Parts: sequence; C-alpha cells; structure tokens
Amino acid sequence: MVTAARQTSISERFARKFLRLASLAEARGEHLLARQRYLQAVSHDPTPAAGLALGWFLCERRLFDDARLVLHDAWNLARRRENHPEIAECCRSLAMASRRQNDHSDARRWTTRAADAEMQSWTSADDSWSPAQLQLESLLALDEQDRPRAQKLAVASHQLSNHPSDVIASCRHLARIETRLGRNHAAARHLLSAARVACDLADHRRYADCMFELGHALRSLARLRNAAVCYRIAAETFDRARRPLDARGARARYHETRLLAHSLAGDPDCN
Repeated sequence: MVTAARQTSISERFARKFLRLASLAEARGEHLLARQRYLQAVSHDPTPAAGLALGWFLCERRLFDDARLVLHDAWNLARRRENHPEIAECCRSLAMASRRQNDHSDARRWTTRAADAEMQSWTSADDSWSPAQLQLESLLALDEQDRPRAQKLAVASHQLSNHPSDVIASCRHLARIETRLGRNHAAARHLLSAARVACDLADHRRYADCMFELGHALRSLARLRNAAVCYRIAAETFDRARRPLDARGARARYHETRLLAHSLAGDPDCN
C-alpha cells in the first residue's frame, strides 16, 4: 500500500524530472515543448516550485497575463500548505511579474505581502529580511528614484548572503545597481566575484551568465580584449550547460568585440 508520504515523494521526483526536461527544451529554444514540460511538472508538483518556474518562463516570453495567473495559483497552493517561506517567494515572483509590466503599485503590494510572510516565519528578535527580499526592495527603490536606499539595500543583501548561491545572486544584483548608477568599474568587480564563486561551485549555468554580464561591463569600460575573452568563456560554458541559443549569442558578441578591438588597434588582419 502506498502511503501519502510515499505518493508525495514520487510526485516530487516526477516534477523534478519534468522541470529538468523543460529547462533543457527552453535552452534549445523549443518553447512549445518547454511549456508542455513545465505544465507536466506543475501537474505533479505538490509544492509551488514548478508553478514558479512556469510563471517565470511565461514572463520571459512576455505572456504576462498567463504568467500572473500561474503565479497566483502557486501562491494559493503555498497558502494552503501554510508555508510562509513559500508564500513569500510566490509574492516576490508576483511582484517581479508586475514590475516587468511597469505596474509599480501592484509590485509594491506584492512586495509588502512577501515581507509580511517572511515576518510570520521569524522565530527570534535577531531574524531579518532574506537577501531575496532585500534585493526586491532595492529594485523598487531604484524604480522610485531613491538611489541611496537602493544601494543600501543591495549592500545589506550582500552582507546577509551566507550560502554560495545567495552570494552569487547578491553580487549580480549589486552589479546591476552599480551599472544603473553609472559605476561600471564597481559593477565589473562584483560580477568577477560572482563568477569566481560560481566557478568554485562548478555551476556552469551561473558561471556562464556571470561571464557574459562581465563581458558587457568590460565592454562599457572600453576594455574590449578582456570583454572578448569573457564572451568566449561564456560561450564555451553555455555549451557545457546545454544552452545552445545563449552560446550562439555569446559567440556572436565575442566575434563582434574581437573585431572591434582589432580595428581600433589598427590591426590589418581584423577582417
């Protein structure tokens, strides 16, 4: 006889399998297949994780109405489970979806709900906001033109990041804030830190993302040869991470930046 716990465990394994297949299909640019796999993951997953993944996939396709419906379903599931960290994560995803649509009042509403959910899970007076919550608050402060507060929150997020994954996310977030503030040298330093952590973890996906973003930062600083190297490494790492479309884009940036560097240096072999 299969117990409820056993059934839940089986469902979670199926959900993880379909999420992996969806991610691979998305990386290949097979978006219809990816959507089908995400839907299969949602049908098996007893947690909101698959719904959050599908919601963000739809956001990336700019299918915002569908995305918000999926994310709202994930939020309702988290509420039925009475899991406050899950509720907070769903609220943050809904806030980001609203922000992508430039619906800043709705983004603020969901951000406040996320903060309330996090507070419900606090167990002592020493508890504080998660790095993810601080990063979201930082983005909204930037949208509201409160640059000092955006910077302060981004730094606080980085200081509270203990897990390597959180460190990578907080460094990349700091880099985005610094870029918006026109401080590209600082942005490059944060991206390099994130890339080193991702490399130590052998996390090919995030290492490739960091190197690609570092290439952009270095290119904005006119350090074209260094930028080209970053794009080349990003392309090679995207290949290892089975993200052929991203690899193609990084390789195009590599060739474009390399040619530009040679032409500015007066290299007769640039063509």
